[in-house]
Amino acid sequence: MRRRAVRWLALAGAAAALVAIAAAAAHARPGGGHTYSGGSSGGGGGGGSGGGSALFELLFILIFQHPQIGLPLTAIIIFLYVMVQRSKKDLPNWDSAEPVTRTPPPDLERIRALDPDFSIVLFEDFVFRLYAQAQRARIAPQEMAKLAPYVSEQTRTALLDRQPQGRLISNVVIGALQIESVDVPSDPADEQGQPNYVSVNIGFESNYTADMGGSFETYYARDSWQLVRAATTRSRPPSATREFNCPNCGAPFESSDDQTCAYCGEIVANGRFDWLVNGARLRGQDKVPPVITGTVAERGTDLPTIVHPGVDRRWRELLQDDPALTQESLRARLTLIYDQLNTAWTNLDLSAARPYVSDGLYDYLTYWIDAYRTQGLRNVLEGMRLYHWTYARIVRDRWFDSLTVRIWGSGRDYTVDAGSGRVVGGHKGRDRDYTEYWTIIRAAGARGAARSDKQCPNCGAELKINMAGTCEYCHTHVTAGEFDWVLSKIEQDEAYRG
Repeated sequence: MRRRAVRWLALAGAAAALVAIAAAAAHARPGGGHTYSGGSSGGGGGGGSGGGSALFELLFILIFQHPQIGLPLTAIIIFLYVMVQRSKKDLPNWDSAEPVTRTPPPDLERIRALDPDFSIVLFEDFVFRLYAQAQRARIAPQEMAKLAPYVSEQTRTALLDRQPQGRLISNVVIGALQIESVDVPSDPADEQGQPNYVSVNIGFESNYTADMGGSFETYYARDSWQLVRAATTRSRPPSATREFNCPNCGAPFESSDDQTCAYCGEIVANGRFDWLVNGARLRGQDKVPPVITGTVAERGTDLPTIVHPGVDRRWRELLQDDPALTQESLRARLTLIYDQLNTAWTNLDLSAARPYVSDGLYDYLTYWIDAYRTQGLRNVLEGMRLYHWTYARIVRDRWFDSLTVRIWGSGRDYTVDAGSGRVVGGHKGRDRDYTEYWTIIRAAGARGAARSDKQCPNCGAELKINMAGTCEYCHTHVTAGEFDWVLSKIEQDEAYRG
């Protein structure tokens, strides 16, 4: 009797494990968990040849070679599958785990104590663009020298020596930027009046493409950068940070010694006027193409929401400054962005979503759209619904308001062969629930209820935004949140740290 009970217990455990494998198919939403090592995690890319086919192969062997095990096991799996599907008829239970307020990771907001003009949004945008430009400049020393005010000589040399050496680098996409440490001195200057330095250590995960002369290779890289800046320095306005000109006078950087600006005569390659990459370490690099047909489990959906300390207070402050802004209008704006983004993703055409995503996120999404096209695939999102959202973090500075919200969504997510329409990953007839952290940004001076119409927020014309982020009618840039909230970042549950 005991032996029989043990056998059935083992069968039940095996069945539960197999159902978990079959039901845990996560696919490839926009920003949905593609890893940069060429696979997928969290919500990652598509897939059909993984857990599902392995399950059926195992059942086939058990049924025909060991029917006394295979038949009962199949019955148990069917029963458990039905129960799982029944349980999914209810809406996601976003109250199943209490929100967690925890001490956030190293916080860039500390820099504002020395520099009231400092903006996390502008800093991250600057770092994203500098990282991409530094990778592209690896093709030649003269290109790297143009970045001398922002990249130290030692770091430039290390980047030029990186393999593949002397190749044209393109399609640089940063998948993760993690602040590892922030060192802010208590005094901006020492006793002799010399500036102390702020130091920020950042970890990157990225993809880029190298032209190997007739062929192209995709690399996944993990880097660490240290950026330093004089603690006495004030941040420049957004308009002055979009080009890597002289950080003092703003002229195109020209120099005979890679340190001194030929126009203003100041030595600018030492972090006195802006951030300088003082060190770069390559943690690892692999040559892998972006894989978008693997199936892995959604991770982190059941984790409690990570809430930044002070989020309620900052929301009240935001409403006090802008009484017209309401939760209802924000929900309508989020729903509009959600719908337009999913439609654009399914159609492999980002034009519908362009007005609602930042320049950096647009580059990120373009990388994956191009990857799907290259591999002859299309990730289809149908019946997608935004169920619920809640605040996780609010950051306000002189230039931007930034809201990070956790969203709960559901819908059918599967990948097809673009030519034949054959499903190669996911489940065409089954919804999948998921959560993500979205960050939306708006210029600090913008006011009013979040809009959910499809008109240019500046001129009121039909909303037609080109790939540069400007209105085709009034030629005003609108995708940096100048007028209304735009989506700037999508983070997966298991990766978000607050």
